[in-house]
Amino acid sequence: KPELSELDAFATCHAAREADTGVVHNAWILKPSDGGKGEGIVIMRGLDAILDFLRSQPEGSISWVVQAYIERPLLLPGG
Repeated sequence: KPELSELDAFATCHAAREADTGVVHNAWILKPSDGGKGEGIVIMRGLDAILDFLRSQPEGSISWVVQAYIERPLLLPGG
């Protein structure tokens, strides 16, 4: 049995999260793997839009970090 590709694994994750949270709260943050300081970050919801965006990137270009968007992240003090 072949392993799931990264895109297939993401599609499965996206569907499970949408079933739990609904479409409105199923936001994902896409970050260029070579980025920093918030440059190039995109926030998207729909699976088709996300996959279209990733597939539209030039062949051989950078990878993207895709993670579930946290609406109310915690900011904890250091030290």
